[in-house]
Amino acid sequence: MSFWSLLSHRLRAYWRVPFRGRRRGNGTRLAAGRIGELFGGVVQGHVLPTSVALVGLAGLVSGYAQWRRAMAVDRSRHRSASGGSGEWLDRLARRGPAWREAVLEVRLLWRNSQTRMSAFTAALLPIMVTAFAFIPFELADLRSMSGAQLLNATFFPGLFATGAFAIYHGQNLFSYEGTSVESTMACPVSARTRVLGKLLFLEAGTLTCFLIPLPFLLARQSPFLIVHTSFFLYNAGVLVPAIIAGASFNRKALPIDERSFSQTNFSGGRTAITVPLFGVPFLFLFSLDRLLFQFGGVAGLGLLFLLAMPTWLRGLARLYEYNRYAMMRGFRASRD
Repeated sequence: MSFWSLLSHRLRAYWRVPFRGRRRGNGTRLAAGRIGELFGGVVQGHVLPTSVALVGLAGLVSGYAQWRRAMAVDRSRHRSASGGSGEWLDRLARRGPAWREAVLEVRLLWRNSQTRMSAFTAALLPIMVTAFAFIPFELADLRSMSGAQLLNATFFPGLFATGAFAIYHGQNLFSYEGTSVESTMACPVSARTRVLGKLLFLEAGTLTCFLIPLPFLLARQSPFLIVHTSFFLYNAGVLVPAIIAGASFNRKALPIDERSFSQTNFSGGRTAITVPLFGVPFLFLFSLDRLLFQFGGVAGLGLLFLLAMPTWLRGLARLYEYNRYAMMRGFRASRD
């Protein structure tokens, strides 16, 4: 039985069980059952649940479009704005040069339509993973999975949910600066500071993707919390530094005033660095047969790389220093 067939079976069984308990808990259980039934219908390809899910997704996109229009103020207002989020960003920037670089990344993200679109698209994945908290799934089901079942249950909710921001937005780091690369290079900022600022920025985005579904997974005591936490540590320790390393091979400047859900910026060097790391966690999952060793190995590898971050930071700074002028030439050529 495939993962999705098992999931659908569990959802149907869960829906047929009558709700019991105190009166005040029935509403919550009923809502959870409805969400589980909707998700199961989408998995099975039923027309009505799929239509409802598509309408909900369209509502999210429409809401973002309305919010983006409301935020469409000119650059002078952005520069003159004070208070609110600007104040705490200023406080962060005063913590040191690397924090200032990270704050510059946040402001670039917030003030430009294309980067806001990429952040919104990345946020959809952890929001969708919230639905996994309402799946009537038990630890024994996760323990009994193998092969394609285990791949389906971990690849999307694990690797891509917590790593969505780093994968989707982080791959275009430096390229979003391509239209003003000369002024960026002229700034008296060391390579280590620039790389550390981008590292702080992507780690904060990865942590945000981890925190979005976390309250629901904890409240429901979902076994997917094991998957979610293990892959968060792996993404934070292994994937984020690798994505920064791969981004230093970008040679195409990307416009930041567009509104596209995807931008093409292929880089052979980036692909060679990052794509193999997508498969490393599954060496643990497919070669070991106990959850403790499977997901503990994934989490342990991430923790090990986090502890070794000072070493990786020196390597990333040297790689950026090696590629920075090639990036500048490539960005200039792509603008002409």
